[in-house]
Amino acid sequence: MTYVFPFSIAKSLRKLQCLEIIDCEVLKKIVEEEEGAETIVNSIFPQVTELVLKKLPKLTIFYPRIHALEFPMLKRLVIEYCENLTSRYLGLQDDNKKGALPISESKFLCLENKINHNLEEFRLHDGVRNIRWQSQYKVLTITLDRANIPLGLLQRFQSVKRLRLFECEYKEIKSVSNLPNLEDLCVKDCRKLMSLMPSSASFQNLKVLDIWGVNGLVALTTPSMARSLV
Repeated sequence: MTYVFPFSIAKSLRKLQCLEIIDCEVLKKIVEEEEGAETIVNSIFPQVTELVLKKLPKLTIFYPRIHALEFPMLKRLVIEYCENLTSRYLGLQDDNKKGALPISESKFLCLENKINHNLEEFRLHDGVRNIRWQSQYKVLTITLDRANIPLGLLQRFQSVKRLRLFECEYKEIKSVSNLPNLEDLCVKDCRKLMSLMPSSASFQNLKVLDIWGVNGLVALTTPSMARSLV
């Protein structure tokens, strides 16, 4: 079975609150389109607060006629080992990379409208990076990221106070300058990192800076940025 619901059933599940789909190797989509169905639908499951998708290697899209799906009540989002879904349809792919989808087609979920508001927990593991967001503690942890950190990703976490970067392959992390509320930055075993913060960055709220195992680091900071830490 390559889908979970036909559209006629999915649109009737207006009170569904938790949707978990785990370990389905042949699943390609969540909702199957039907003849005569609406072209664009933004809220098939308007009451869903928890969405968990795990071990769905062939899943590529939620519903073929939707390019940006809304879950207005979503509080917990977990996506693990859905290799064909995450980078392209969560808006985590670098738009400058070959093969990136146009904006109109590239977003499966409007995360930028959720992470800073209702979303309490976000976990993503796609074989390229491991990301966890805990709203209660305002902590964002990124581990084993072998790609360049997407600027758009950090922009969605502007409320983050604690940022953890572990065993990532970044050469620079200029995107941290987009975190105005950052109080605690921890970087460990990011051995390719050469530049920690851009000269234009200002971290007036930064209280803790913890750097471990960054063998390639040329300079910790610039004089102008150091003055902003006083």
